[in-house]
Amino acid sequence: MPRSKARHAVFVLGQPGAVEFFDPVLPALQEQGWTVTAAEGFDAPSSNISVVVTSTSYKPAERAALEWAAERGVPTVQLIDSWYDYRRRIEMTNGPGAMPDEIWVFDDVAKADAVSEGLPGDRIRAVGHPAWETVAALPHAAATEVLLIDQPVSSDMGARLGYTEKDFLDLVRRGLGKNYRATLALHPRRSVADPSDGFRLSRDPRQAVKSSGAVIGMFSSFLIEAFLAGRRVVSVQPNATREDFCILSRLGLIPRVTETAALAPALASATPGPRGFDRRFAGSRARILEAFAEYA
Repeated sequence: MPRSKARHAVFVLGQPGAVEFFDPVLPALQEQGWTVTAAEGFDAPSSNISVVVTSTSYKPAERAALEWAAERGVPTVQLIDSWYDYRRRIEMTNGPGAMPDEIWVFDDVAKADAVSEGLPGDRIRAVGHPAWETVAALPHAAATEVLLIDQPVSSDMGARLGYTEKDFLDLVRRGLGKNYRATLALHPRRSVADPSDGFRLSRDPRQAVKSSGAVIGMFSSFLIEAFLAGRRVVSVQPNATREDFCILSRLGLIPRVTETAALAPALASATPGPRGFDRRFAGSRARILEAFAEYA
């Protein structure tokens, strides 16, 4: 049976990072005549579908969408929106042996890493990140104002990294010193702050970073946004082993702190971004639209 020429893309996006990734692209797809269905869940579509796109966040809806498409010969794409856990995210989302037609990653570093973990290189496409293609510079802010980025490491990864968000906050609390004022941007999944945190609190990191000259986190994607916007950024990974999930510190663009005594010197020596890191995201929208044109 010949495939319909209708342009209909179904997106099953189980995490905020994937939603932010595709948000700048969806209006352009619609302008090009695509019908776009985007949701966190999955309802079997009744009309002809050109491509099914999912995130890789271990959600049942992502697997259901992939299985539905595979049974019907509909092309599938899955986004890995991080620089780590490539194979783990595919296998835990899809189940053993199930692969999409294409796996989208940020850049050539991610592609090489994914291949080294055993994912098929001929199915991996480096597409950039549309939301990071153009990031506006933030206004000047005092370097002594520091924004801490909370991240639910313990619930997402257990103890396999050798540290959790509690270890992160403990090191920062000991290492910052009296010259800095810190604001903690609570992760959305942490509804209540621990009284022992002892920091000023913010629920809106994008607002708080406007008045913060430096940003400290573990490996949250918000560190990248802040760095692209020109902030000093430091990755704190207490007692970490060789494995580094922060792409900025892996590339030597920001300091990586594993011990308390190193934090203050790292903050003082950190160089504001983007330091050329932004070039890898150039043309992201065009690359993704080109990929969709192939599925049309």
